[in-house]
Amino acid sequence: MTEKSNAAAESEIPELKPLYPQYDESSHSPYVKRLEKALQGEDTKIHNIALSGVYGSGKSSILEKVVKDLEEERPHTTRTISLAPLAAQLKEQDDRKVNSVSDEGDSTPEESGTSPESSKPSSITNLIQKEIIKQLLYGTDPEKIPASHFHKMNEIGLGKQILSSLAFGMLLLFILNIYQWPYSYIQKPLTWLPIPTSITKILAEIVIICLLSIATFALFHYFGTRIHLAKIDVGTAGITLGENSDSYFDQYLDEIIYIFEKTGIRTVFFEDLDRFQDAQIFDSLRELNQTLNNDPKLQHTESTIQKISQRLHFSHSAKEKNSQSSTPIQFVYAIHDAIFSNQYVSADAQIANQESLAHSFSRAKFFDIIIPVVPFVSASNSYQIALETLEDVLDANDPQMINLLELVADTIPDKRTWINIRNEFIVYREHLFVQSPEGRFTSKLGLEESHLLAFIIYKNCYLDDSVKIHDGKSKLDYFYNNARELAKQKLSNLIDQNHKLEDQISRFTDESNAEKRALELKAKLCHFMALIADTTEDNEDSLRVGLNANNASDASTPQAWRELTGCEETDQVYVEYGSRWARTTRLIPYSLLKRVIDTSLDIGQWEESQKINLTNKNADLSKTIEDLRSGDWAFILQFEESQTKESQTSLGNDFYTLLGGNTSLLYRLISHGWIGQDYMLYSTIYTDEGITRNALNFILHHIDGNNPDYQFKLDDEDSEDALRRIRRKDKAIFRQHRVLNIDLLHYMLSRRDDSETDQNTNQIIEMLSPLDNETSEFVSAYLDRLADDANPLLIKMASHSQKLLSFLAQRGTTGTDMLCQHLDVAFHHLSREIQYTVDGNLADFLQNHWRSISIFRDSNIAPALVEPIVQILNDGKVRIDSLSELGYKDSSSGLRYPCVEQNLYVFSRGNLETALDTISQSDNNQDGSYSVCNRLPALNMIMHISRTVYANALGHLEKYFDLLTKDEYALDCSSNQNIADDLLHILDDIRQQANEEEDTEKLILTLLNRCSSSARLPLFEDRFEDYTDALMECDAVHFTPTNLQWAFAHDALTEHESSMTTWIQKHDSFEQGYTDENLDKEKLAEDTINLPATILNSDKKIRLLQELELDSPIPTSSIELDHQDLEHYPEIYAQLLKNGLVADTAESFESLEGQPWPVQEAWIKESQKFGDYLGDVKLHPNEARHIVCAEDPQLQRFAGIIMDNFRDYTEGANETELLNASAALIRKGKNIDEATRQDLAEHDGGLDNTRFLLDAEPERQSAIAMFADALEYAVTHGQTENDIVRNMKQIFQKLGDEYLKFINPNSKCINLPNTDENQQIIKTLCNWKPQLIPQIEKIDEKNLIKIRRDQKLWNGFFKQDK
Repeated sequence: MTEKSNAAAESEIPELKPLYPQYDESSHSPYVKRLEKALQGEDTKIHNIALSGVYGSGKSSILEKVVKDLEEERPHTTRTISLAPLAAQLKEQDDRKVNSVSDEGDSTPEESGTSPESSKPSSITNLIQKEIIKQLLYGTDPEKIPASHFHKMNEIGLGKQILSSLAFGMLLLFILNIYQWPYSYIQKPLTWLPIPTSITKILAEIVIICLLSIATFALFHYFGTRIHLAKIDVGTAGITLGENSDSYFDQYLDEIIYIFEKTGIRTVFFEDLDRFQDAQIFDSLRELNQTLNNDPKLQHTESTIQKISQRLHFSHSAKEKNSQSSTPIQFVYAIHDAIFSNQYVSADAQIANQESLAHSFSRAKFFDIIIPVVPFVSASNSYQIALETLEDVLDANDPQMINLLELVADTIPDKRTWINIRNEFIVYREHLFVQSPEGRFTSKLGLEESHLLAFIIYKNCYLDDSVKIHDGKSKLDYFYNNARELAKQKLSNLIDQNHKLEDQISRFTDESNAEKRALELKAKLCHFMALIADTTEDNEDSLRVGLNANNASDASTPQAWRELTGCEETDQVYVEYGSRWARTTRLIPYSLLKRVIDTSLDIGQWEESQKINLTNKNADLSKTIEDLRSGDWAFILQFEESQTKESQTSLGNDFYTLLGGNTSLLYRLISHGWIGQDYMLYSTIYTDEGITRNALNFILHHIDGNNPDYQFKLDDEDSEDALRRIRRKDKAIFRQHRVLNIDLLHYMLSRRDDSETDQNTNQIIEMLSPLDNETSEFVSAYLDRLADDANPLLIKMASHSQKLLSFLAQRGTTGTDMLCQHLDVAFHHLSREIQYTVDGNLADFLQNHWRSISIFRDSNIAPALVEPIVQILNDGKVRIDSLSELGYKDSSSGLRYPCVEQNLYVFSRGNLETALDTISQSDNNQDGSYSVCNRLPALNMIMHISRTVYANALGHLEKYFDLLTKDEYALDCSSNQNIADDLLHILDDIRQQANEEEDTEKLILTLLNRCSSSARLPLFEDRFEDYTDALMECDAVHFTPTNLQWAFAHDALTEHESSMTTWIQKHDSFEQGYTDENLDKEKLAEDTINLPATILNSDKKIRLLQELELDSPIPTSSIELDHQDLEHYPEIYAQLLKNGLVADTAESFESLEGQPWPVQEAWIKESQKFGDYLGDVKLHPNEARHIVCAEDPQLQRFAGIIMDNFRDYTEGANETELLNASAALIRKGKNIDEATRQDLAEHDGGLDNTRFLLDAEPERQSAIAMFADALEYAVTHGQTENDIVRNMKQIFQKLGDEYLKFINPNSKCINLPNTDENQQIIKTLCNWKPQLIPQIEKIDEKNLIKIRRDQKLWNGFFKQDK
């Protein structure tokens, strides 16, 4: 622009308009006339006049004109007092105290020791009174009130200073002249002058006076300009309220009267009294006015000026004009009606409370006359005022300006405010815009004039708040932060919805949605049919539709509805409806069917509309996301208002509180887009060249403000400008969180070819790498926003951040497909130098979704990536469930081989086969070969194929065993192979690997139970000693004499009885196998025969002993009888004897001493030589009885030998055995010897044994002898009498003959042979029952004994048995 054009432009710049009150003749003159008439009228009782009107109605202009007119008419008789400064001061104090209370928390003014004076009406009144006194004093020339007690600073004039200095200098000269001190120093230099001495003396005095005067003047001038009064003094004190005074007016009333008396003031104008909202001050002023008017001094007062005026004019008219003796002192108040309460009282209140009636109409009592000022600016015409005020700076035809003014004009009904808005707009536009030669204003930042005007309007209406913009504490700053925070909160959910919609669109298939649509149509028609059938609708109801009954099909299928697509309106549709209660068929017109369903029946049309709906919904959602990111305040307000109550945030509620509700001016400006997030650009001058408005806004709010905003929208140009600004400001910012922005970082990542940008990007990546709370939030927002385009960030972070993979997995906002894609990108750029963190989320996801991550199926994966990936799988304990799906080419390509080597796979049959096949095919395999077949290899075979696979199998032995089918073995080998070495190796490995002894034992037992017959251990060796128990229990070792002897030798029976028992019991005979030449058959035979019967029964023992083919019989002394099952198998010794396993000798038989009779009986029966050594053995009496009593011919062979020496063999036998043996002996026709008879009698307490022996029919004499011995023992040993009598009676019957007379009731005399036995019987009876046999006669010639018995006693004696 040329100088000429600049000059032209400058000349066109509108001038600023003043804000002071300006008198408008047309508007204000009526009020001026009325006020002047009230002041100068004939009514001298009008002392208090109110000029009432709203703010901006022109009261100040009216008063200014009145004051001017009065001063012209009667000079120096008016005084204007403005209370605006005091009001501003009190408001500032209140604000400071409120802020102080807010800073202190919940403390109250009383607690802090201060109390705002404005909170008490009386305090405010006193402050106003004090201010009025000060302004009266300062507005008065001190010379007019010399007698006042108030000393006010009065500057000394130059002339007075010079005269004072000369006078003071003369005084000092007089004092110094007494001592003659200075003359000698001053006069001495003057002696060199060619003048008389008297002259030099005068010159010296003149010099001294000049010097003293100059010094005095300097002191006056120096100190006089530096003395200031902090307060007005009254004597030695300032204006303070005394203890005995209620107000300043009362305390300083004399001073006030004095001022009015000396100055001649007759009219005082009070402005801005209404700012205090204190009606009490009017009482004080009215009282003061009355006091002044009643003061006699003021009724005839003429001021000094008035007196001078009278003297100068010398005219009667002048004297009358200036005479104020009859002019009252008047107070004029410019007030707002709102200072008073409403002036009405209800009828009830008037009756109830007369005091309230008096106070309600106090406004009219305060003033003598009230002159109302009709406002010429209001909310209704403020728009027109604004247009008139701004017409020279704005284009009146600009629709934007018109819309803005129409929006806000009603909130600014004040012309001076509009004038100031105009002035500020001119100044701001001049500095923020550039004017073209054509007069158009433009901005390099893209600012707009209408938005600048909106900002200026905000600035003028929110003065306190606008000042806080530069501190970042204004409402706009808070709104900005809240809006960005709300956008941040909402964007996360919206972006997630957007991704889901995109996924739904991408997965949209016609058929799947057609099926859904068919179900909806069916449900509607079922409801209709249920109503027709008057039944209850059920989910299980069936429905068939078609053109007729023949082609009707299930309505839940799309095809059924497609058949109806070509129907005409008049066509009939066959409908068959079936419920659990009934089946209904109907022919329904197609037109009615459409009305019933109330939607299109065309499946294809519906499918297309569904696609369109989804696409449109996604587009709307995308636009909403972009609008939120752009930070459009108007949209954010509209968006939050459109949300449901459930989805609205607390920030949304804060908006309305912050803006003062949805009707406030600020709300209007923001909601209509006039003020936005670029408000700071309108608040000050920015000299940045070549930077976009958006970039500058981002820098100001988020970089300079240290307030990171991830979602702030920046295009490439914005990002480039922001980068340049950040580099110029401080490159360290790239290491700080405030630089975090999605668009900015994405732009930087796309500029990898620029070394400086790449360096800056790496700084940000290093900051993000720890993925702490804030950085992880940013990365998450980045991934959510960019989704498929986020790969550059993942590539960078994968080689820097150890937490990246776990962070990706734990994010809840990413779908499975996208997460797989992100992980795949990260896996392709891992670093060997980083130990990546693997948490449960990552491990679980990899376990379930590794197939969907392409790198796992890649056969050409870079070798450098294998190690970190395998390490990640190891750390997360991830196991591949299908090795065959992993990428594989050879041992150095793909992940299958390293996963096999590291055992990183689920232990399954398929994986085991794949692992063995992979190892076999690899170049590194040196162990063995494997070809896939239908049989799973045995564990020993796996060990030879691959040590790693074998180790994995050991770690999953139980699963391995479960994988084996019935015809597969855990241990297997060919018949010509020895399994011993492999078996021992496997057993040792299991023991080392198992955690607990119990687990070890269980696994070993399972292993040995699943071994093939050819894999059983042929020979026990000492190295298997620790596994003896398991080998025997599982029969995993051959049952041979050698192995059995080894087991006995190692105390296997005593320590592992159950295992050896199981092993032995599984075999009825020895297996063929290795036989040791040093086998000790005799020792083995002894160990075998002495096995507990619970382990090996007698038959098996004998069978095994027979298979040993012993060279000599087993010594019976070595046979442990307690280990033989003699109770259930007493024939064992006999069998041993029969099979030649023991010798048939007395020694062998004597070893059976004390054993049950069946054992000895079997031996005796089997023995061929028992008779030869019967006399040499000590046969137990009971055993002898068994032989005597036996009916078996094998035993009867030896009965005669015993009977011949009956007493020798039966002596010491128990009662029963002896009795039975004796009976047997009697039956054989042999008599019992006397000693035996005596033994039997001793055991025959009740004659039962005797009676038993008599049944065996011994010879008579022997029987009588047995009876005599038994009867004597029974009666002498106190046996039961009843038992004796009962058995005696039976014995007598058995003996017969004469003995029957003992029991014959009619017999009186009994004749018995005179034998020792009969004599013994008679003697015993006489001793026992003497009364029974009172008399005995001996007859010698017949050798008889005649017994006479008492018949009655005997009959009674034998009757007691009945």
